[in-house]
Amino acid sequence: MTYYFFSFLADQKGNGFSLLRLGTKRRRTKQEISDEKEELELKEQAVQEKLYAAETMLQKVQDLEAQVQVNQQSKDFIEHLLDTGVLAKDINGQIDVANNA
Repeated sequence: MTYYFFSFLADQKGNGFSLLRLGTKRRRTKQEISDEKEELELKEQAVQEKLYAAETMLQKVQDLEAQVQVNQQSKDFIEHLLDTGVLAKDINGQIDVANNA
């Protein structure tokens, strides 16, 4: 009897029989395909936004590093002027032109 049942299924050409076979996938509807496509587009958009944010932050870091370098050069120059006596610090720590009179 079992043999007859399986031979009956083997003769079927319908969608139900296709699903009984191993490794077959159910055919997706247009709505499912559309939903998956929209989901992929949203994920791609999120990735692009994150890449843009990362690039923006990297640019800010580079700008700040450049500013740090300029500030360090200015500090070194002011220290040189203090050491040579061109500038002097007062009691409050304010820097002013030295009185060379």
